[in-house]
Amino acid sequence: MTPKKEKTKVDYCRRVKLVQDYIANHLAEPLSPVELSQVANLSLHHFHRVFRGVTGESILEYVRRLKLERAARRLRVTNQKIIDIAFDAGYSSHEGFTRAFREYFGVAPSEFRGQLPIYLGSPISPPDRVEIRHINPISVAQIRHVGAYGESGQVFSRLLSWAVSANINVAQARLFGLCADDPDITPVDYLRFDACIEYHGRGDVLRGITTGYIPGGKYAIATHIGPYNTILDTYLALIGGWIPQTGYELHDEAVVEFYLDDPNQTPPEQLRTELWIRLRLPSD
Repeated sequence: MTPKKEKTKVDYCRRVKLVQDYIANHLAEPLSPVELSQVANLSLHHFHRVFRGVTGESILEYVRRLKLERAARRLRVTNQKIIDIAFDAGYSSHEGFTRAFREYFGVAPSEFRGQLPIYLGSPISPPDRVEIRHINPISVAQIRHVGAYGESGQVFSRLLSWAVSANINVAQARLFGLCADDPDITPVDYLRFDACIEYHGRGDVLRGITTGYIPGGKYAIATHIGPYNTILDTYLALIGGWIPQTGYELHDEAVVEFYLDDPNQTPPEQLRTELWIRLRLPSD
């Protein structure tokens, strides 16, 4: 690929990432292709083609999928009425929502509600210890990985390589992972993971580095001890075991992984990872 074509590809990916971030932050609102093309600063005609070329989905399919997956997460961990979840997902009737949900997940919303993952045969127990902590906003540089969470480690090598070139003290800077999707709900090819390092500055478009922040607020925090490939157990305990026993609800945003240990210097069974989920009360 020529340098000019590579630069064009990187620019298109940057524009699509802007749109994806905008969608994630406005998922509860009506989202039109015209509005989103303006976010990308592309004509509507070109925007449709660019978005599908980068993501493999049309913009309408992408928004519809994210709204339905958010609805599925709410069905699983909240007592919100199905009709209210339908309205929040952009459907004007229970029937329309049920039809769309069944087409995507294979079951009606009422059947999906309360289901446990198929590999579990008993109710989920909460973690032994959950800490409520106030977190201030954290500015980060990040690289996105799309695909299986187990393959996301490769982007950390790219992130740290860039961080060294940007004169970031990687030995002192905090590392995070942002997991936007539930692997029990989202198809593996569409799972989103952002590898992040604490950073105040500009990104590097040509190397796929963008900047963002972890929002401040009240978080529930549980510590996972063990290899990263078993972290789902602690996720399930925190979100599926602890949250339903409280009066809290979750924000529609990524779960935060805060890595306390260097995997190159710590045995896998001793790795400590804090899982942060931002909380809100139903009236918030």
